[in-house]
Amino acid sequence: MLRLIPNRGSRTLAFILCTLICVCIWIFGCEVEKSDQGLTGSVYVSLFDASGNELTGAIIKIDNTQRAERTPALITDVTVDSHTVSVSKIGYLDTSIVVAVEYRDTTAASLETVLAPFGAIILDNAPP
Repeated sequence: MLRLIPNRGSRTLAFILCTLICVCIWIFGCEVEKSDQGLTGSVYVSLFDASGNELTGAIIKIDNTQRAERTPALITDVTVDSHTVSVSKIGYLDTSIVVAVEYRDTTAASLETVLAPFGAIILDNAPP
């Protein structure tokens, strides 16, 4: 009966191959592709006038959904994606910006507005 008895050289070779495979997996990352669903980040929303003065208490909307927070505000649990951040304050023109929210990161949405022209009519819920 023929028995194969591994020698020291084959054990070393097996160890080297296992190590090489582990290093390749670590370097090239056999990571399963993540879905953006359920991943969130934050948006810090601030509003300034043309002189650089911070305006407080402006209404914040993200993708046309009004938030309870008012400027300046840190809004958490915003899904990872591009979002339109809009702010409005009585006496000033509405303004918006598109931001890209990254996973576990805070994105700054710093907006600038100007005084509304005297006698301007601003429609908030205008029909489409």
